[in-house]
Formats: sequence, C-alpha cells, structure tokens
Amino acid sequence: MVRWCALPILLLAACTAAPLDSAEEGGESAVEEDHTGDSQEDSAEETAEVPVEGRDVVVVVLDTARYQLFEEGALPLLSARAEGAELVENMTTTAGWTRPATSSLMSGLRIEERYVLGGEAAVAEDAVETLAETLQAHGWHTSLNSANSALSDWLSQGFEEQVIDDKDDETAGERFDSVLAQLEAHEEPVFAWVQLMELHVPYAPMATSCVAEVEASEAQCPVELFDIGNEVTYAFIDFKSMSAEDQAACGEVLHLGQACAALQVDAELDAFLTALPPETLVAITTDHGEGWLDPKTDHNWSLNQKIARSYLALFDAEHASARYPLASQVDLAPTVLDRLGIEAPADQYEGVPLGQEPTTPIHAWRCAPQSLTVETALWENDLQAIRIRRPGGKETYELYDTLNDPDSEVDLAATQAIPPDMLARLDETFLRTEGLCVEGSSW
Repeated sequence: MVRWCALPILLLAACTAAPLDSAEEGGESAVEEDHTGDSQEDSAEETAEVPVEGRDVVVVVLDTARYQLFEEGALPLLSARAEGAELVENMTTTAGWTRPATSSLMSGLRIEERYVLGGEAAVAEDAVETLAETLQAHGWHTSLNSANSALSDWLSQGFEEQVIDDKDDETAGERFDSVLAQLEAHEEPVFAWVQLMELHVPYAPMATSCVAEVEASEAQCPVELFDIGNEVTYAFIDFKSMSAEDQAACGEVLHLGQACAALQVDAELDAFLTALPPETLVAITTDHGEGWLDPKTDHNWSLNQKIARSYLALFDAEHASARYPLASQVDLAPTVLDRLGIEAPADQYEGVPLGQEPTTPIHAWRCAPQSLTVETALWENDLQAIRIRRPGGKETYELYDTLNDPDSEVDLAATQAIPPDMLARLDETFLRTEGLCVEGSSW
C-alpha cells in the first residue's frame, strides 16, 4: 500500500516511515534515486509529496474482552480468529480502571505518576509522547473514536480527528463503520483508536434481543443501586452492600445482559475485521483488568491474577501466529512501532515489543489514600507476588503460581517464600507507589 504525506524535505526521514521490509521492496532506494543529482530547489519541488509506505493501524480497546476472560466462549468469533493471531496468554494490566490503564497502552509507561498527584516524582503529562503523536509525526492520519470520556486531555493529544462521548447512542458497529470510512478517505496510512464500553450498560440502541435481559436486570436490582442519572449503568453497583439474595438475583440477570452485549459486539467486530484491508495491523485489547459482576470485587479491583489480567490479540499479516506467555499493557505501544519500523521515543518506554524480554518488572498498582490502602503486584516467569498495606498499617504478602493456578485461588505465601530477587523488586515497586500515594490524591 502506498500512501502520500505532504511534508517539507527536511522532514523526509520522518515522513517515510516504512514497514520492516520496505527496503527490500525498493521503497527507500527509489526515494534516493529520485533525488540523486538534483538541485536543492528541484528536489524540494519534486518532494512536495513523498510516498509513505505504511500500513493502517487499528487499536480496538474492547471492554467485552474482559468478559471473555470471565466466561470462556463469550466472544466465539473473536476466539476463533485469535487462534491464527498472536495472543498473550497472561496479559497484565498496570492499573484497575480506564484512565491510568489506557494511559499505559498509549504511552508505554506505568502511569501512576500522572494519576497519583502530589508526589515529588510526578511527571508532567506534556512530557510524555503518546503513540498517536509518534505516528502522526511519521505521516499517519490519526483518529480517536471513544465511548469513554476518560480519553480526554492529554490522552487525546496527537489525534487529528476526535469523537469522544460518554455513554452515547452509537453502537460498536457504527464506530467500526466510521473507521472503515476513514481508511477509504485518506491517502496516507491511518492510525485509528476505537474504545468501546458495551460492558458498562450495554448502551442503547442495542440489539432487540438484549432488551429483555437489560430490563430484567433493572427489575431485579435495587433501584437506588441501579438508576444513576438518566441512564442505567452497571459500573457503580455496590454488590457488597446488597443482601446475598439480591446479589444472586441481580448478578444472574446482569450476566445475561452482558453476555448478550458481548455476542452483539463480537458479531460487529468480526464483520469489521473482515472488511479491513488484509495488511492492516490490528490490536484488540481491554481498557483494564477484569472485575466485572463479581460480588467480591465490585467494579474493578483486586490485585489477584484473576482481576489484574487483561487481553491482547495482535493480527499482523507479516508475522505468523504465536503465543506469548507474559506481557503488559506497557508493551502495546512499543510493539506497534516495532512492527512499523519506527523508532520509539527516546528513553520513554518501560515496555518492550512482544517476544522481547522485559527490561522493567511487569507490575500493577493500586493507591487508595482515602482507605489508607496501597497494593502492588509483580509478575515474573510463572509467579505473581503481591504486597498489600491495609488500614491500620497491616501488611501482607501473597504468592501465586500463574501457570498451574491461572485464577490465583491458592496463596502460596504461607508455605513458600517469595524468591529473594523478586521480593526485592516487589518492595521497590511498592515503595514507588506508596511514595506517590498521598492524602488527597485524585487518581
């Protein structure tokens, strides 16, 4: 695919970002041949438009992929496609809710510095180069289409087109159609970021077949927990405050509604993937870890492996299918740039491209200063270690075997010591988060 980028000659190197094999196809040598022996004036005239050999890139941040982790087979079409994709078997999140976790996806950084305010180690957001900014600088047309208003402010930097709505009426299919229209409309390669939130409601208008399940959910759940504003939302239902009977009744019908939403999005996503040009680089991931519809954990958060786990499937026609045992959200941005042959921002990324050994610990965090709780988790090889400080200063360590106990149901810490090197790194990351977790933080 050849797209065009109108940039001054001094930006030629940035404009001609190419796939890893572009030199073999003659792209770079052709550019050099065109300018050999030309005068500077003639050269500038002839390079008013410089061909960019770049692939379209689509990132779909799909919260229903978290439901797939709870209920195997909830997204059957995506599961079937993922068999031929690159799939991370243990994809970890950096944080437990949308904004900091999505920030890690976009920046290649563990992002607590920007969401735990007041610490001396805080990093200015404008000092961080988002994935969209990097690709825009290299000639990509960039587009953001999000059903989550958390993707505002600096997270929307670098996107030339932006549609950011909170709980809007667009279905996933309509958002996918807008991406296809952009790919058709632009000569230059397109980077499209689509962020969906169907698990939260699912939003109207929804498939007719889902209406009964959603109405049943509303009927079964206490109204004061279910009706927030003018819309029904599941995000803030406090299961812990409900009786066991209400938990069972409300949870069961909510599962039905969410399963219906997941199947609807699965079909729309499958149609979208079929319609994309075959060379498109596509990443399908989640905004943060699991934590849906579980009375023990409310919306998002426990540092158990079951909750901190995310999802990533990469569809890349230039790479064979593969399985990666462990990766983190901070690996998405460097993976995309690596596949496009673009140099990463200097000294920024903590993540690495898929298949490479991580250079920093794979790590998740939680800071809740109001409840005086700090938690960090660390993954290495087949182990996950957790350190938690709860109200009253009580501290505990947990250890799980993620290979043989993927749901982290058996805490090994009582009978097995955390490996010394892993313990030292866990304590280091804990102290980092603790130092940023200050009274009054608005993370």
